[in-house]
Amino acid sequence: MTRKKLTKEEEEACCIVIIIAVIIYAFWWITVITYGLIWVAVAVVIILYFYFKSDSYKNRKRIAVSKKSDFNYRKEKIRRLEQDRLNRIKQDNFRVMQKTQQKLRTFRRSRYIPKHIRDIVWEKDKGKCADCGSDIDIEFDHIIPFSKGGSNTVNNIQILCKKCNRTKYNNIGFKEIFCPECKKTNVETSGEKISVCSYCGANLRGKN
Repeated sequence: MTRKKLTKEEEEACCIVIIIAVIIYAFWWITVITYGLIWVAVAVVIILYFYFKSDSYKNRKRIAVSKKSDFNYRKEKIRRLEQDRLNRIKQDNFRVMQKTQQKLRTFRRSRYIPKHIRDIVWEKDKGKCADCGSDIDIEFDHIIPFSKGGSNTVNNIQILCKKCNRTKYNNIGFKEIFCPECKKTNVETSGEKISVCSYCGANLRGKN
C-alpha cells in the first residue's frame, strides 16, 4: 500500500493547522496556570485573613506586646535604680566631705588649748603672769588673739593674770597699762616692757 503524496498546498495547510494547534495548546496552558496562580493567591489571602482574625494570633500578639512592654519597664526600672544608687553615693560623699571639712575647720580654729601645750607654757612662765608676775587669777592667753588668727602653739600662748588679760584684750603689738596712782594710761609695745609709770614713776608690776 503506497501513501498518497501530498501536494505542496496540502503540506502548507497541514503546517498552518499544526502551528495553530500548538498556539491554542500553549494559550490554554498559560490560561490554566494564570487562573491557578490567581486562585492560589486568593486562597492564601483568605487563609491569612482568617489567621489574623483568630484568637491564637491575637493571644500571640498580646503576649509579644506584653513581653516588650515588660522588657521596657524592667529596663527603665533598672535605669532608675542605678540612678538612685549613684545619687545616694553622691549624697553620702558630699555629707562625708562636709563633715570632714567641718571637723578640720573646728580642729584648726578651736579655742581649746591642748594639755601638753598648757604644761609647756606653765613651765615656761613658771605659773605666773608674764606681765606683772602675779600668781592670782591666772589664765592662759593667746599672744596673737584667736579672733585675729592666733594659733594654739607654745610660742603663741602665755600666762596672764585676769587683770592683765582684760587690759590686753585683743590688741597686737602694744598693750595699754592703767596706772592706779596718776590715773593715766601707759602704752607698752611688744618689744619693750615697762615696769614703772612714765608719768608718776609708780610701780606697775606689783602683785595684784
